[in-house]
Amino acid sequence: KQVRSVESLSRQFLERSRTLDRRSAPRCAELARWAEEQGLPAEARALWLRVLTLDGDHEQAWKSLGGRPSKSGWGLRIGSQTFSATDLSAPGRDWKHAIELPTSHFLVKTNGDLTRALDICLELEHIYHLYYKRLGQPIELYPFEWVPEIRIHGAGKRAPQPPVAGVEAWYDKKSNVLMVYGDHAQSNHVWRAAVDMMIENSFRMAMGNRSGSLPVWAHEGIANGFVLSLRATHRDLTLMPGIPYRIWFQAQARLEKKLSVRRVFTSSAPDYGGGSHVLGYKSGAYTLVFYLLNGEDGKYQEPFFDYLRGAFRGKGSLKQFERAFPVGLNELSDSWVTFVEQVSGT
Repeated sequence: KQVRSVESLSRQFLERSRTLDRRSAPRCAELARWAEEQGLPAEARALWLRVLTLDGDHEQAWKSLGGRPSKSGWGLRIGSQTFSATDLSAPGRDWKHAIELPTSHFLVKTNGDLTRALDICLELEHIYHLYYKRLGQPIELYPFEWVPEIRIHGAGKRAPQPPVAGVEAWYDKKSNVLMVYGDHAQSNHVWRAAVDMMIENSFRMAMGNRSGSLPVWAHEGIANGFVLSLRATHRDLTLMPGIPYRIWFQAQARLEKKLSVRRVFTSSAPDYGGGSHVLGYKSGAYTLVFYLLNGEDGKYQEPFFDYLRGAFRGKGSLKQFERAFPVGLNELSDSWVTFVEQVSGT
């Protein structure tokens, strides 16, 4: 008898969603029925809600969601109120009437534009699988122990304010909540906050592990590198990790005082939060991680993975970093700087 895990079924669902016409109620309903048959109730629920955004009179969608008919038409009860298909799609409801949109790995809630929220649900699941394929599997990270919550707020006076002006999505690791502000948040803001959430959950919160964490530079370099490698189509997300973001290579190459591996390693959170040197540290963390994963025909990738495995178990010091690599820090710094100059074209 073949055993099918939720992870494999989730991947199958995402593969099928790649060819889905999200503007077709019949096609969405067809995939919703498949998800129900496969034991993916969260994915089925999201699809039935999408069907209602396209066809507010779709009886099977209403029944599958637990809707109830009345003289005025079908409605879905959320809290103390009942909402029509038009009401469900309209942004700006009170947060106590937010719609829950669970996925295989997250709990999404929204009082904003429903179609946008459903699209973000798919993006988050794509990012999850891409993250674990690129880093989680080779480093042997565990699945999440604590289900993260994503709150997508419709724009309005009562929506929470971002911690930094202009940021439209952010992750709060204390509450394990990702906030998306407004219905038109830029995708790269959502992706970066989502990767922050992935890193925090997979390194610090997985399977009871409380000792592991990444140094700031590694977190910054991995997160920015991952987001800069994402490519979006109207159907899905893909990862192209071997393509350098040349602007940051050039920014580092132009620094008057060259960064060393040791200086990047010992950087702290304030170095990435602002000030005249922030671009140098951000570009340094990004290019160093890129080099360790892709440079020199990949010869440093496995040592870097070894170091990250140690960091997961609470052994992420500079001494542990030095031990992971077959060359000393000075030689590693020199070859990294040379690589940056070659890629930047300087």
